[in-house]
Amino acid sequence: MFRSYWMSCLLTLTAAPLAAQMDLAPARAERQVLMPTATRAREALTRTTVNYTISVRKVFFNQGSAVDILFDAAQGATTYTLRRASAREGPYTTLPPSQARLSTNNTAVNPPCCEVMDVEAYKVGVGQTVWYVVDAWDNNTLIKSTDPIRIDLPSWFRGPLRVDVAKTGNDQWTIGWEAVEGAFSYLVSVKIDGTTINLLYNPNIPPGQTQINLSGLYPGTRYSVFVSGSFMWDGQRLTRDGTTWYTAP
Repeated sequence: MFRSYWMSCLLTLTAAPLAAQMDLAPARAERQVLMPTATRAREALTRTTVNYTISVRKVFFNQGSAVDILFDAAQGATTYTLRRASAREGPYTTLPPSQARLSTNNTAVNPPCCEVMDVEAYKVGVGQTVWYVVDAWDNNTLIKSTDPIRIDLPSWFRGPLRVDVAKTGNDQWTIGWEAVEGAFSYLVSVKIDGTTINLLYNPNIPPGQTQINLSGLYPGTRYSVFVSGSFMWDGQRLTRDGTTWYTAP
């Protein structure tokens, strides 16, 4: 009987841990069911988080009136937007379509290239530093972004060239334009609106000259007057251009 009592105690002590394990089994099973759900949520979050960048291949200025950013296409992107800030850390403002223009070229290089430009960057102010970020979107999902791109606006970056036309005498008109900083020559072209007739094309006006006389305009006729100043900056030949429309009285 003593042995029987001792054996029953031993069985009770031995069975206790097994009972405890059996009690924990439902909790462990519940955790195993929940883990895949949490993992799926993290994966979905990772897919919509921007964690790598678009490759920017070139940044350049367009005629002294826009900043152009040339970059490789992002796979799966349906559109691109441009953000601008006055400091690297922001805050960044997404530019509206009227100010940020996008063009794509699917044949020039492989992979295809894209170009987005800030067409009113000159309004930021000459000599200031601006920061840009290009975002790639798959419909409403942000899939890639560039690192912040720094651009120091040079002193010549003042927007479109101002061009004026005025009648200065009998059958004589004067075309005047704003001087372009560092210009080594100017080009002046005058055309009749709506045609390819070029009344004047002078590509080698010296840098010290900022006006030219013109005669023989037809009264009541509308003309397109184009002036371009060429200069060198950072090893590149650039131009600052301006256009005006004039109807001869």
